[in-house]
Amino acid sequence: MSNNIYAIIFENVVKNVIICDDYTLANALARASFGDNAFAVESSRYAVGIGDLYENGIFYRILEDGSKIPVEYIPTERELFEELNHKVVEIQNLLTDIYELKLSMDYIFVLLKNTAAEIGNKLSVTPDMKSISTVYADLIERSIKTDETYKTIEDVPASIRDSVKNILIDRNINV
Repeated sequence: MSNNIYAIIFENVVKNVIICDDYTLANALARASFGDNAFAVESSRYAVGIGDLYENGIFYRILEDGSKIPVEYIPTERELFEELNHKVVEIQNLLTDIYELKLSMDYIFVLLKNTAAEIGNKLSVTPDMKSISTVYADLIERSIKTDETYKTIEDVPASIRDSVKNILIDRNINV
């Protein structure tokens, strides 16, 4: 025999909360206590109390301001386990997505670096241009690794700006 918790309902109001062996006995006790219109509802998974409402199969708690809110369902251990297991699967999927995104970003980074190297090789007709392209390749690499973005020349770190400026000045190029 298992003991369950039953709410005794009369006129949509929880009149009592009892522990009983089975529904038939709980329902008979409800009718014996409050008349033929009373009935029992299994409420083991709800924290119901005397004075709560029971309407259309839902328990409600009456607040001080007169409004009503549904009584919270208390999940079983199995339901909690299944919910947690579902969340673990979601997190694993998110981590997989993040890892795949990182691999994509690494691939894009390699492409950008190779592109910068190609540009550097094409511009390497003079030592000036090769140095400048190397500095800009380093700038692209730093930007990707640190997630920094430079919208204007003023946003570029001073050390990089100065390196480019010095290369240009050394070669008598107006800056």
